[in-house]
Amino acid sequence: MPLRSALLPPVLDEDEVGALAQLVRRIEAEPAHRVGLMQQFSNAVGHVVSELQFLSHGSWGSVEDFVAHWLSPPPLLTDISDDEFVEMIERLQAAADSEVALQFWTAVLETHLDVDSIHALAFQRPALTAREVLMRARARPSTRSQRTFDVVGPHLAEAAAWCLVKGNVADPVSSLRSAALSAMRSDTTEALETSALLVEVAAVIARRQRLLSALPDPDWSSWTEGRVVVYFPDDNLACGASSVTSRGFFDVNNTPPWDSWIGAGVCNGRPFILSFVPAAFVATINRAIHHNPEACIIWLDDADDAITAMALTMLRQPLLVVDDRFQLEQRDLRLTPHLDVPLPKHLRVRLERADGSSTTTMAACHWMSGGTGPGIAIVVPLTKADVPIGTTVWWVPDAA
Repeated sequence: MPLRSALLPPVLDEDEVGALAQLVRRIEAEPAHRVGLMQQFSNAVGHVVSELQFLSHGSWGSVEDFVAHWLSPPPLLTDISDDEFVEMIERLQAAADSEVALQFWTAVLETHLDVDSIHALAFQRPALTAREVLMRARARPSTRSQRTFDVVGPHLAEAAAWCLVKGNVADPVSSLRSAALSAMRSDTTEALETSALLVEVAAVIARRQRLLSALPDPDWSSWTEGRVVVYFPDDNLACGASSVTSRGFFDVNNTPPWDSWIGAGVCNGRPFILSFVPAAFVATINRAIHHNPEACIIWLDDADDAITAMALTMLRQPLLVVDDRFQLEQRDLRLTPHLDVPLPKHLRVRLERADGSSTTTMAACHWMSGGTGPGIAIVVPLTKADVPIGTTVWWVPDAA
């Protein structure tokens, strides 16, 4: 069925698009004037475009498409009919229109149906009809409020720290495939057997742990805007579409870069790998997931209940179990063991005691080179009486 004009991408002035595309190229070419030029771009498109959003322009087919996307915001309507929703979903599934049009309908659907990723429903297996997608979207709770990072375990923190330092959105192919962590190749369709791949995940995590102390301090300011992606190696068809769309973040076998690996497991006979996606890569990866016909890569937010439960158990591990503590000042307590994980200078922690009571407080993280061994020491504004030996310490970024 034809869509009414309000549900079609607006017709844009080619001269305006061209002029703004030139402005985008200037922003890249003139780093000294970047802030002012980005403000000029935001003013021109009528939206505040963040640094992370701007960095995603390299994942678009052209700079002009990126500009057109920002000039085509989704309308806010109260009278979209079921038939119109179905038509937009069918157009997404057919993927026969321009990238700008597909992104426009994606935004309309996600805004009005309040779902985090319409693609996860539209392209799931077994395939759903457009009307079934609409029904599922209305039936499921919004994932926008899900908090993957409500508790942060060591492996997630390690992957995030490494990716925040090493990741370069302009070089997804090699920046997150460090030779020091793995000798795997990303340029071949000859994928490792799944069992060997899961062993390699554990080996990469162990190597990364040994090398983390040599990293410079990560910039943790926006790290919780990142996301976790799930990869199902047994479902991979090696078609290469997601590799192209992600500019090499996924290889031809749809495997995420090994620097980003958090862990692996098997759920109901289905192996999976969890990977951290830095915020700067999220928009690109969202499009790559859309272009993955076999649905072997999905956001954790869109996984089924069994996968989600197992994955969150892997992500939500304590930072440490206190084996000793040292009173530095009247209200400063250093906890041991020290950690090998790079952490923010300050973080919120929850201390859970064996008697079932708990305390949530801010903690400072300091590098210690002696004493009980080198590493990151967590210091809390408490006394020994507040933190008995055996207390479990959790990192809770979003705790109230």
